[in-house]
Amino acid sequence: MLREFDLHNQRLTLPNGTTIPYRYLKIPCCNDCNTVWLNRIENVVSVAVRAGPDAVEALDSVTLALWMTKIFYGLMFKDLSLAADRLHPTGNTILDDQTLKHFAELHHVLQVARQRVELTLGQAPATVLVFRTLDTRESLLRFDYRDLLAPPFLAIRMGPVGLVACLLDWGAVGDLEIEKLGTARQLELHPTQFCEVAALCAHWLTRLNRVPKYLSVGGEGSPDQLITLPLGGMSNKPIFDEFDFETYAHLLALFTGNDLGRVWRRETEQVWSSLTTPDGTPLQVPSVEGVAIQPPIPQ
Repeated sequence: MLREFDLHNQRLTLPNGTTIPYRYLKIPCCNDCNTVWLNRIENVVSVAVRAGPDAVEALDSVTLALWMTKIFYGLMFKDLSLAADRLHPTGNTILDDQTLKHFAELHHVLQVARQRVELTLGQAPATVLVFRTLDTRESLLRFDYRDLLAPPFLAIRMGPVGLVACLLDWGAVGDLEIEKLGTARQLELHPTQFCEVAALCAHWLTRLNRVPKYLSVGGEGSPDQLITLPLGGMSNKPIFDEFDFETYAHLLALFTGNDLGRVWRRETEQVWSSLTTPDGTPLQVPSVEGVAIQPPIPQ
């Protein structure tokens, strides 16, 4: 990705608000994981991304989920070695061991890549949605990355391919019928539109009110069998809380880089959308170059 999208000197914003060049994101990894197990997944995904969204959509859902989980967990692992305050490099790090332990299930799921864990029902441990995105020859306009630490979420736009991943939801967000996602699938998304789609999916992940439960059954010398229990459990209560306009508006402002007041009218609970025209028609932007989609200035 660094080579394909010329990211070496571009900067990523860290959880403490500071930035780091992408070229510094080298993550400690043993040789077997790096050159064998994870490399197999990297090769499959990189070939598909270069081939385009149809090839990515055709990939096995577990493979895509593992690839996105690897990126998310790897970046968190990197934060263990980065100082929270650069003026005090020997002080606390951005992330500590105890915080990382809260994401132990992500690490457990990643063992599927090493064939130490098997998903008995073949169910992907995440919702990964594939979107068509506008591409350009200008390398700096071809890539986007957005994430949330909790719940674990990330979205990556790579040329004509946009991927949105709700990690550890076991497909729950993907089972929702979300009208705006149907609109998004009719379009080649402009970067702002892709960020809106990411914010929408991230919002629904925050509304998931169940904690996934698992059974891990294993014997010596054989992979653990990871069995996921039904999210609904014994309750008839919906597994998602109702849509929250304020929470979504905050995510939309964060992901699109706009002020909250420009994307949300609190009095009417109206949230701006870049996906449609005012009459509700899907908005296909002709190109990335020279086209900025901005919410209206509040009156």
